[in-house]
Amino acid sequence: MLTRLYISNYALIDTLEIRFNSGLTIVTGETGAGKSIILGALSLILGERAESRSIRNKERKTVVEATFDLTGFDLSDFFTAHDIDFFPTECIVRREVSSSGRSRAFVNDTPVSVTQLRSLTLRLIDIHSQHSNLMLGSQQFQLDVLDSIAANHELKSRYTLAYHDFKQLQKQLAELRDTYNKNKAEEDYLRFQHNQLEELKLQPGEDEQLEAQQAKLSNVNQSKESLWQVSSLLDGDEHSVIDSLSTVAQSVAQVEQNLDEVAGIGDRVQSVIIELKDIAHTVAAVNENLSDDPEQLERVNARLDDIYSLERKHNVDSVNDLIKLQEQFASELAVIDNSDEEISQLQAKLDVAQQHMLKLASKLTATRKDAAQRFIAQLHPVAVSLGMKNLRFDVGFNQCDCNANGSDAVEFLCAFNK
Repeated sequence: MLTRLYISNYALIDTLEIRFNSGLTIVTGETGAGKSIILGALSLILGERAESRSIRNKERKTVVEATFDLTGFDLSDFFTAHDIDFFPTECIVRREVSSSGRSRAFVNDTPVSVTQLRSLTLRLIDIHSQHSNLMLGSQQFQLDVLDSIAANHELKSRYTLAYHDFKQLQKQLAELRDTYNKNKAEEDYLRFQHNQLEELKLQPGEDEQLEAQQAKLSNVNQSKESLWQVSSLLDGDEHSVIDSLSTVAQSVAQVEQNLDEVAGIGDRVQSVIIELKDIAHTVAAVNENLSDDPEQLERVNARLDDIYSLERKHNVDSVNDLIKLQEQFASELAVIDNSDEEISQLQAKLDVAQQHMLKLASKLTATRKDAAQRFIAQLHPVAVSLGMKNLRFDVGFNQCDCNANGSDAVEFLCAFNK
C-alpha cells in the first residue's frame, strides 16, 4: 500500500508531499490542475523513461520518493535475491533525475537498476487506465496470481532455499574451476620456482647469520692486528696499562695508611686490574683461535650469492620473504594437485542439489497447473455475466531454466470472439 508520495522539481510541481491513509483516496480538480502530473511522477517510480524536459528547474534534480507498507506482500525473497535491506512493514523507493536526463534509483537507500526498480514497484502499484493495465501483462504478476490461488507459499519457500543452495554451489564450482585453470596454465612455472627455492633448503634468518660470518672471515687479518694491539697495550710489557695500574695500586696502598679519605681506592684499582687481565686473556685467546679460512669464506660468499640472486628475482628483501614465497608456491601447487578431487566432490554435491531443486520445481509446477485449471473454471462464469459469452481463456505453460520463481514461464491467453 502506498502511504506517502513526495515529488520535487517535476513539471509544474515545485514540492509536493501526499500522505495516504487506509481506505479510498480521491484526488479531484479541473482540467490542467495537475492530476496527470502526479501520475507522471509516479510513473518514474514504476521505472518509466526519465526525460529532462519534465524537470522544472534545470539547476536542480527531480526527486520522486514513495513509501510503501509491505504488510501482506511477502516480498522477502525479492529483497534477498537482490541483496537489498528488507523491512517487513516499510519500503522507501526513490528516483532521481538530473538535468542531463540521467537517473538513479534506490530501494531502502540501496542503489538499484531501473529493471530491478520496475520489478519491485509493479508488485506494489497497479495503475488502471482506459487502455492499459501495467500488471496484467507482466508474466511475473501472472505467475504470482497462480501462486496465490495455489496457496503454495510453503513449497515455494522450500524451492527458493533449494535454488539459492544450488546457485551457491554452482558459483563455488565455477570459481574452483577458474582457479584450477589459471593455476594449471602456470603449473610448470610454479613448480620450477618452487623447486628452485626448495633446493636451497633455506633457514629462517640464515642471511643475517651468513652476512655476520662473511664480515668475520673477510676481516680476519685486520681483526688479529687489532686484537694483538689491544692485548699488547693491556698486558704486553712493563709500560702496559696493567703494569701502570699495578704501580698506581702500590702508591694508593701507601697513602691509604695515612689518609682515610682514600680508603678503598686501592681495592677498586685492584678490581680494575683483575677485570683488565681477564679482558687481556680473552682477547689473547680469541686472537689465538682466529685464523684465516679462504675456503669457508668462498662457501659463504657462494651461498649468499645464490640467496641474493633469488631475492632480486622475486623482488624481496630477506630469506624469510623467500621462505614465505616458497610456502605460497607449495600451497598453489597443492591446490592444483588436489583440485580434481575437490571438483569431483563439489560436482557431486551440485548434482544432488540440482536434483532436489528440480524435484521441488516440478512439484511447484504441478500446484500451478492445478491452480490454472481452477482459475479457468472460475473465470468463465464471471466473463459470461459480463457479456463475454465467447471468451476463451487458457494459461500457457513453458518450461524454462530454473530461476528464483521455479522453472515455469506462464502466459494468460485470451480470445474474446469466436
